[in-house]
Amino acid sequence: MGRYHLFSAVRALLEHLGSDGGLLITLDDLHCADEASMELVAHLVRHPPAGPVLMALAHRPRQLDHNLQDVLNQAVANGRAKRVVAAGISREAALALLPEDMSRVQCDLMLDESDRNPGLLKAYSALRSIPGEHTPIMPRLPLDVLTDTLRDFRALSDLAWQVAGAAAVLGEPFIPADVGYVACVSGEELCSAIDELVREDLLRVDGVTRRLRFSNPLLRAAAYQTAGTGWLFGADGRAAPILAQQGGDPLDLAGYLQYAAVTGDTDSSRILLEAAAETLWTDPGQAATWAATAMGMSRPGPGTGPETLLLGSALMLSGKLSQGMTVLDGLRGEDESHPIHLKATLWRAWALRNLGRPDGADQEIAAP
Repeated sequence: MGRYHLFSAVRALLEHLGSDGGLLITLDDLHCADEASMELVAHLVRHPPAGPVLMALAHRPRQLDHNLQDVLNQAVANGRAKRVVAAGISREAALALLPEDMSRVQCDLMLDESDRNPGLLKAYSALRSIPGEHTPIMPRLPLDVLTDTLRDFRALSDLAWQVAGAAAVLGEPFIPADVGYVACVSGEELCSAIDELVREDLLRVDGVTRRLRFSNPLLRAAAYQTAGTGWLFGADGRAAPILAQQGGDPLDLAGYLQYAAVTGDTDSSRILLEAAAETLWTDPGQAATWAATAMGMSRPGPGTGPETLLLGSALMLSGKLSQGMTVLDGLRGEDESHPIHLKATLWRAWALRNLGRPDGADQEIAAP
């Protein structure tokens, strides 16, 4: 009864405020309101203030409280309310939010991915890319973009945060069982967390495959970025065998496999080496990390020449010239006519020249 009397008092106050010239009440982000505020709005919709009082309510349809949603739907059906769907911005207005030097192909991709949502477009513009567009490993969001994105996470329980982090590790789309394994939660906990994430419109269900995906790429990037570093090491390791079984590009898998290194795992070692070779000239630092991990997984024995050459050259290209030369020194026992020996010699000579030792480079090439 106390709350009902309070609501009636608010209704009377609004009638008084609107008695002299009318009153307009605007409430934005209604889906973020607390329970008591939603009950008050529902009361005012069912029992509208008398006189020229107009309420304009803005909310996300997927996240609004079901009880309040029912009240609003009934008001629309009875003619006491009108639902207005916000029109999307024009293509010209959307393009104006993107950098002028961005290619037309990239602009079209961002328009399609964002559905011309201004908030998403501004974030993609700041990133100059769509998070996760080419790889499941998430880039770090700028602080302002991360802060805005995390507003959608504020109502989550700790369990839902953990499951969201596991989903971000797996990539998209994903099945609930895989998320539960990576998150290390029980089946009951998993179902509860997924219900919460879907209710908050962070996850959506693919109607055909019944798989799950994040509502937009920024949500996945934020979930990944805010997960603890130590927890991510374990989660990436648990996700690696799942993703390897699904197949995929070596670049997509290497970021996970580097945290799941096991001596003798030749399949994972091969994938890491393929990824390292593919990124040698574009990201030599990452290539060196993957090559070193792969070599650590290999059992000692013949056939390590190509791996050693790859690691040494990656170290040199990433600026670690002396360290790269030390690695390539391990190939000095190779047959001089072998291509690996010749390539290693050229790499060492190149490093010596860049270290300001041209005489040493000449001696390296001239050595028998």
